[in-house]
Amino acid sequence: MKSIIYAGILLIIPLGVFLNSVAKSIDYWKIPLMHNSSSCERVNIEMPTEDLVEFGKFLIGATSDSISMYYKHESANQAPPGYLISIDPNTKEIARIPTHNFPSQYQMNSHGITIYNNKTLYVLSHSYNKGGEIVFLFNLEIKDGHVEATFFKTIKISDEHGIYNGIAIINTQYFYITQWMPFADSEQGRDVSMTTSLYRTGLNLYTKTNSVKLCMILVDSAICSPKAYGHVPNGIVLHEKLLFVADSLEKAVLIYHVDENLELTKFASVPISHALDNLHYKNGVVYATGIASVMDYLKYSASIREGKTPNNVPGGFSKVYKEGSAWKSKEILMQDKLSFPSSSVVLDKKVVISSVIDSALLFCPLVK
Repeated sequence: MKSIIYAGILLIIPLGVFLNSVAKSIDYWKIPLMHNSSSCERVNIEMPTEDLVEFGKFLIGATSDSISMYYKHESANQAPPGYLISIDPNTKEIARIPTHNFPSQYQMNSHGITIYNNKTLYVLSHSYNKGGEIVFLFNLEIKDGHVEATFFKTIKISDEHGIYNGIAIINTQYFYITQWMPFADSEQGRDVSMTTSLYRTGLNLYTKTNSVKLCMILVDSAICSPKAYGHVPNGIVLHEKLLFVADSLEKAVLIYHVDENLELTKFASVPISHALDNLHYKNGVVYATGIASVMDYLKYSASIREGKTPNNVPGGFSKVYKEGSAWKSKEILMQDKLSFPSSSVVLDKKVVISSVIDSALLFCPLVK
């Protein structure tokens, strides 16, 4: 009898440790505290823009129907085409950007975006049966006080539908991308059945299957190879010889040195108090945006899958900065006025926050 009891104890202890680690990973007990958000103003838009970048006095967004792509079962082809928008942070005026020469055979379902040399917009798109995993390049210019875009190039990455996330440009020949899903969607969209969802979540939680890849451009395509691995590499930003990568599930900003041969050497991992999506660099500081609790994300996914009204998903942003020789982080804002915040652009006296699923922007006073 004693041997059975001892065996039971030996079984229960590691099981308890395992379940506790799972609960911590998904923020099961977390109750986020809203702060520095009471004066935030919500402004509705037609379609969400997951990412934002600065262009002159404007912010640029690229819209997409993320619910059809990521949360509804094999429904990517139901997503309406995305488009580019400009935002004036001072007037809060939001306008669709006139876009010239965009090829009709493609559909833009944007994920990460970035600007190179202050004029070229790179849009990483999940175009599924209308382009695959592809990057669209646009020249941006301001005419008569408004932004216009002219399409001039595609870079086809692969037909691994839905798996890539953020993009960081090295030069006109090379860029880095992040892989946030361990296996590709079908051409019809994401399989969100219970079995496949559990398998996908398990791989993300317990393996480092996903990668940061270096891509070499070959005219209108790219050859990509893994240079680093993580649980869910997400937002990515390059500043000189430092590459910053947000890992959503690790809840950390990973900092790599970019070697002369473009290999990556990790030298720091900066913990963040919330899950992570996109990153932005400004004046020596990296701003990391994301949701407060992974559990809220899981509840949201289940609600969409079951056809129920989804829950609100609060979130905010933090800053990652260097103090002496150490990299540190500080949570700046947490709010529940915009569901699923995914990107923040910090300006002199305000911050503008966008969402991956909520058709709105949030304009908040900046508390440093």
